[in-house]
Amino acid sequence: MSGISPAETKKDLVEQEDMVAFVVPLLKERTKDRSVPLEVLEVGCGNGGFASLLLSHEDLKGKINLKAIDPSESAVNECKRRGINAELHDFITFESPNKYDAILFTLSLHHISPLDQAVKKAHLLLNNGGIVILDEFAREKMDLVTARFFYDIYDVLLECGVLTHVFKTHQHGHHGAQKQHSHHHHHHQHQPHETAQPHSHHQHEHHSSSSPSSSSPSQAPPKDLLERWHQPFLSHGLPSSEEIQSVLQNNFGEIKIT
Repeated sequence: MSGISPAETKKDLVEQEDMVAFVVPLLKERTKDRSVPLEVLEVGCGNGGFASLLLSHEDLKGKINLKAIDPSESAVNECKRRGINAELHDFITFESPNKYDAILFTLSLHHISPLDQAVKKAHLLLNNGGIVILDEFAREKMDLVTARFFYDIYDVLLECGVLTHVFKTHQHGHHGAQKQHSHHHHHHQHQPHETAQPHSHHQHEHHSSSSPSSSSPSQAPPKDLLERWHQPFLSHGLPSSEEIQSVLQNNFGEIKIT
């Protein structure tokens, strides 16, 4: 890919390693016996790190056409610097003359409102037999022991100036720090969800993970650690993974969690 340094590639892999391991086999399986590349849409692409890894992966190189969209102009510009086909769009109003074999939501679906309308749009944009793959928060899976472990480390790093509230609830399309922290510090809570549904001849893949968050720098965090964990999600009105799964079931059918 053009415009990407080895250091950037290494950083992308650290942040996205388990998602890459989850997604690549799903896409690779669908590239078999095809005379044309798989058409892939990434929604909420951020800086393009994940798209870069997919496009350069040895199992997918030359086998997928990937379009990335994001509502952030700076994110789209960064993607273009990396050589990614990226466009500035809000997913709800996104229109495409083409349909896609796979649609990826990389920690972005919970930021798209109305949620039901976003899922319906994904269903509409899928080719027959296509899949939707999500990387999402399972914030309700947090327990007190894990919260204590996380905030003990987080507060020390914050006090030392290593962190500057980077783990607050992110804006749509900018999720690298949250995702990296979740995957490495709370790996035992990381839950890949693979969902398949029989009706409408579509398959749906769901990949879910929990991720850290922080109170606003201008206010003291709650003393109760679980309350502290949930506060940013609730204050922003972000849905839980259970709410997301319910909407997916209503639109795609039965969900299989693995």
